[in-house]
Amino acid sequence: FRLCFFAFRKPIHHTPSSFFQVTGEGICGVVSPLQCFPAKNPQAVSATAYDQAVAQMAAEASFVCQCAFDLGATHITVNDAHGYMTNLALSQLPDRVTLISGKPKTCAMSAGLDVSYDAVLFLGYHAKAGTQCGVLAHTFHDKIYDASINGTSYGEAGINALYASLVHQVPL
Repeated sequence: FRLCFFAFRKPIHHTPSSFFQVTGEGICGVVSPLQCFPAKNPQAVSATAYDQAVAQMAAEASFVCQCAFDLGATHITVNDAHGYMTNLALSQLPDRVTLISGKPKTCAMSAGLDVSYDAVLFLGYHAKAGTQCGVLAHTFHDKIYDASINGTSYGEAGINALYASLVHQVPL
């Protein structure tokens, strides 16, 4: 597992809550498009590859949630933010976790995030579109070659971090 560290930077006058966005292309061991989506044919090699990737995604999400609980978080919302957004099952996560899954979702990867959260954490993120040697590099969709805000190019992590910070004042 990759280690994730985060700190609550807002003054907390209540029980801490966290919002986790989980996507698949940056999960440990995910290196091929065959691992990113379920196969149309369940007998295909890609079906096994996808199932293994999703199992790793669930294991990493569960581990990070449990670490956050151990560090004092009392409420965690996990947004399944990969592909069809139906990769995680609530039964794969610790009991106190709320899971947002499925499509369509307003604000997609950030659906459910609001000012009530004390921290947001991104798990399984990947290189932005056009990143040289970036594994599974893209920005939201394979047809988007660049996403710029005021002349600065951002990937999914940058755009979602700006949204969390500027719209909801929730630190990464």
